[in-house]
Amino acid sequence: MRPPEYEKKRPLRSLMLVMVILVSSYQSQGAERHFYFDNYTVNNGLSYNYIDCIYQDSEGWIWIGTGMGIERFDGIRFKPYNLYINDSTYLEGLLVRQIYQDSKQNLWVCYEDLGLARYNRNLDRFESILMIEPAFKKGFSAKDVTEDREGNLWIA
Repeated sequence: MRPPEYEKKRPLRSLMLVMVILVSSYQSQGAERHFYFDNYTVNNGLSYNYIDCIYQDSEGWIWIGTGMGIERFDGIRFKPYNLYINDSTYLEGLLVRQIYQDSKQNLWVCYEDLGLARYNRNLDRFESILMIEPAFKKGFSAKDVTEDREGNLWIA
C-alpha cells in the first residue's frame, strides 16, 4: 500500500506531466510551422465575397461556388461562368451549393432553386441538367451530389 503523501501528490504530478508535454509540443511545432494566406475579394477579381463551396478538380483548377454563380481560379485570375439553359439562353448570378467531380471526370454543380448543371469542357460552359418548371416560380434546389460504386449519381 502506498503512503498517504503519495496519493496527495499524484494529481499534482499528473498535471505537471501533462503541462510539460503540452508546452514542449507547442514550442516544437510552433517554431517550425509558418502558414501564409492570400485573401481574395471582389477587389482582386472575385465576383462576390460570399463563398459557399470550393473544389479542386482532377486537372488542378479551383472551382469556387459563390452567391453569384461559379468561378474558376487558375492561381492568378478568376473566370466567372453562366448557366446555359440552351444554346442561346443563360442565367447568371446564381447561388452555388455544391461542386462535385464524378469518376468520368464530369464536373457537376448544384444550384439553389435551379437544380443541377454539368460542365461541358468542349464548350467551356455549364449546361443545365435539372431545371425549373415554367409553371413554377421556384425550381429544384440541389444541395449535394455524390456517386455510388456503380457510377450512379445521387442528388439531394
